Parts: sequence; structure tokens; C-alpha cells
Amino acid sequence: MRNLERHRFYLVLLLFFSISCTKTAMDSPASSLPKAQDIPLAGGVWKTACLAAVSGQSIKMQIQFVSSGATYTNTLDIYNDSSCNTSVVTMVHTGTYLIGSPKGTSDGQFKSTEVDYYSVSDIDFTNQSINITPSSSGQVNYLNNQNFCGRNSWSLNTSVEVSGLTCLGSYLSDVGDVDYDIVEYYFSVKSNPLVANTAPGNLYFGLSEAGANGASASARRKTFNGNIVYRKQ
Repeated sequence: MRNLERHRFYLVLLLFFSISCTKTAMDSPASSLPKAQDIPLAGGVWKTACLAAVSGQSIKMQIQFVSSGATYTNTLDIYNDSSCNTSVVTMVHTGTYLIGSPKGTSDGQFKSTEVDYYSVSDIDFTNQSINITPSSSGQVNYLNNQNFCGRNSWSLNTSVEVSGLTCLGSYLSDVGDVDYDIVEYYFSVKSNPLVANTAPGNLYFGLSEAGANGASASARRKTFNGNIVYRKQ
């Protein structure tokens, strides 16, 4: 199936926002590390800090995992200022997730940079819905003028389902489409020169690249986006 990256970047691209990306590499394991642990997603809520975007705008992202039914809700808020105060549009993406066993070395140890213990797993997201809600009159006018998602009847604070639609030339995941990603979770950290501001409970997802954009199992993402840090709440 056709695929557009499920969260972190796809709305940013659609609405002309941009964030620079830093790749993080997989590190060599130390010789005597504890065994890799399952990543504790179920029941957790993670949020990003306020992130700078173009033209003085900013964004925040949140993802929540619910154990019942293995569902997720991913929320992206876009603000018309640099400090995430004035929201102009919200996108909410829901679906189910399937997380694989933690990856490690041949003996199942943690991945590590000396003293940084973290687990890495494959994770598949299956889309159930994508809804966009404009929260300012200016954004309503913009969406209508752009005929965004083939629609010119956007209205203030009214949610619109956009799964499977083409918006500004980009296809949004349809119901049932699967996004093949990776996830990294830090259990305990003292220092990691590869990832800034790393701390226990931090969550990272994959970075879309040529041949590894999450569109299929064989095109699963391989490197992590070190600039988008989700912190457990």
C-alpha cells in the first residue's frame, strides 16, 4: 500500500514546516550488560518539547499507547508563534500497534554506548483514522484557499477525517495502511554523545530515508531521528 510517514514529519511537510534531522547510529555492545528488556509502551504517554518550525512557527507532538486493544493516539499541534502558545491546527492519528521483541546482540544483551542501556524494537502502526481540526480563522481560510485535501469547506474547530486523501500532492495513509517503524527506549543513561538530552524514559522513532521509508516490511526504517525526542509524562 502507499504510505506517508505516520507521525513526526508528514503533517509538517504538508503544511510547509521543516525540522532538521540528526541520525543516531546503532552502537557496539559492551561485554557484560544486562539482558535487553521489553519496551514499556502500554499505558504510557510521551510528549515532545516545543519544536521550532519555519516562519516563526512551532509544533508539539504527543503519542499515547493504550494496552487495551493495543491502540495508539498520535497528536500533532501546530502553533502560529515560536513558543507553542497560539494553536492554529491539530492533527490526530489513531490506530493499532504491534511491537516486536527487543533486539540485542546474539546473546540478547542491551545495545549500549558503554553505560547507556536501551532497547530497540520493530513496531508496526496500522492506521484507523486521521483527523485535522483548524483552530484559527486564518488557518480555516488557508485550508479553504488551498483546497486542502480536496476540500474548500473547512470550518473553525470542526474535525475532518482525511485518511486516504491526497493533500497538497501527498497521500495520507488510508484505513488499514501499515507503517513499518522502529522504536528506541532508554532505561538508564549517564551520557550519550550521539543523542543530545538523552534521559531515562526517552523514546525515539525512525527516520525516513530512501529505501527505508516504512512503506513495507522490507523498507522498515533503520536509523533513528535524534532530533525528535519524546519524553515520558
